Amino acid sequence: MSTILVTGATGTLGTPLVERLRETDHRIHTLSRHPDPQDPNAHAVDLRTGDGLDAALNGVDTVVHCASTPSGGDIPAATHLLRAARANG
Repeated sequence: MSTILVTGATGTLGTPLVERLRETDHRIHTLSRHPDPQDPNAHAVDLRTGDGLDAALNGVDTVVHCASTPSGGDIPAATHLLRAARANG
């Protein structure tokens, strides 16, 4: 059993993915700007700044990146995620 972090977990792609992953034996952590306050594995992170990424990545084995924004900024956001993931092993 591994720990999977899904970015954009409350979005159009992330929501059904998280639902499906929760049917598996894996531990699922979620990341979004507006996480479920009732979920202890939900992390509030703004990928545009990278704030909160280190805590969200702690203990994570796999990252599934589903976050994007129609207003742009996906490349810098993904860059923050990749740098933090590398730094956290």
